[in-house]
Amino acid sequence: LGNVSALRTFRVLRALKTISLSNRPSGLKTIVGALIQSVKKLADVMILTVFCLSVFALIGLQLFMGNLRQKCVRRTDHCLNGSLPSNTSFFYNFYKVEGAKDALICGNSSDAGKCPDGFDCLKTGRNPNYGYTSFDTFGWAFLSLFRLMTQDYWENLYHQTLRSAGKTYMVFFVVVIFLGSFYLINLILAVVAMAYEEQNQATIAEACQKEREFQQAMERLKKEQQVAVMLVLSGLPCVCSAELEEAHKKCHPCWYVFAHRYLVWECCPSWLRVKQLVKIMVMDPFLDLAITVCIVLNTLFMAMEHYPMTEEFNGMLTIGNLVFSGIFTAEMVLKIIALDPYYYFQTGWNIFDSIIVCLSLMELGLSDVEGLSVLRSFRLLRVFKLARSWPTLNTLIKIIGNSMGALGNLTLVLAIIVFIFAVVGMQLFGKNYQECTCKISKDCSLPRWHMKDFFHSFLIVFRVLCGEWIETMWDCMEVAGQPLCILVFMLVMVIGNLVVSRV
Repeated sequence: LGNVSALRTFRVLRALKTISLSNRPSGLKTIVGALIQSVKKLADVMILTVFCLSVFALIGLQLFMGNLRQKCVRRTDHCLNGSLPSNTSFFYNFYKVEGAKDALICGNSSDAGKCPDGFDCLKTGRNPNYGYTSFDTFGWAFLSLFRLMTQDYWENLYHQTLRSAGKTYMVFFVVVIFLGSFYLINLILAVVAMAYEEQNQATIAEACQKEREFQQAMERLKKEQQVAVMLVLSGLPCVCSAELEEAHKKCHPCWYVFAHRYLVWECCPSWLRVKQLVKIMVMDPFLDLAITVCIVLNTLFMAMEHYPMTEEFNGMLTIGNLVFSGIFTAEMVLKIIALDPYYYFQTGWNIFDSIIVCLSLMELGLSDVEGLSVLRSFRLLRVFKLARSWPTLNTLIKIIGNSMGALGNLTLVLAIIVFIFAVVGMQLFGKNYQECTCKISKDCSLPRWHMKDFFHSFLIVFRVLCGEWIETMWDCMEVAGQPLCILVFMLVMVIGNLVVSRV
């Protein structure tokens, strides 16, 4: 029952129970519903995609079948000195470029790649990339076309094919990239976007219906309460409107007393005159323009940092940082004086400015402490101060902030899918990477990309979601076999990359 133990892998599907919580958060419910609807609607698109890839795979099969086996092989007369065997299939007779894993591919046509002196172009040995990159059969040709459509390491296949068949076949790759990558992939994106929009409209309609039902129930309840109040009104004490207003306040009255006493500075007439003068200066448009210029100059100063820097140049940048930190600190202090802390910190941008100033002062105070150089990166946040005077940037930041809720729901769904496939990869292929690592590593040590543990399996799944899947799949097929690796990687690529990440 050793093979049956793989059925334990399906226990990871319990993680999908997390999505059952989507009955409460409407955003998560919309995402999940859109994914389900998009899978249903993608049937026709998938059929069209498979058909187009099959047609191009058949064309590639007829044009390039066996071409990628052509290699530069040492001539027979060079092998008769006894130092090397004369067998043309022997690996040491192949010409290899330094640092390359496979032998140099060549062709016999006039515009194909040529071999160096002492080598002939012969069709022998296996195909590149452990023998998995070829057009020798329909299956391998289809996999190569899918690789071209997803644009993963496609330029390597492009160069290999052109070296073996000739440069005129670049037209084939241009057509495949245009129709496959630019058309079919975007068609999938359009279907997913359409499904999400339909599900969003359905969710909005459902929410409106529930809101109407709630309002009707509230009206009925209010009428019943009015009748009950009229019946017992004579026996209830009078509640004044001031008490009701006080009860609806968010904070305790003591907090308002504390805020107005200590955070609103109205001390004496002389202080009020000073505050009025500072307010006139702070609210002047020319001061805002000067602060904007300082932000731009500060950004230029930060962009001029490089390695290595001379002592004079580093000193100039340090002085510039001190000057700009002083200017922004003075701006914050003057605004606090003019507006009072109570009103100053009620504006979001003022809170943001004060945080940046405090981080800058902290960075200046801890500049000599080793290991805290990360505080210098917070100076880059000063660039966002431009959003005050730049309406387009302000609008963009608001849009990004408003989309964080939907992005959080999508991130949750994506994290569940990544977790499931990472555990599946670790359960199915972890042992194979441990036992057969010599097939993919010269020193028989685990390579950087493997699935022996959850962390590295997670990294491989994340890499596939980023569109880089073919190289890790070659390693998986070499250590664990072809069918199961192709199935798992195709599922991750289609579900994770082409569907979920496109919502």
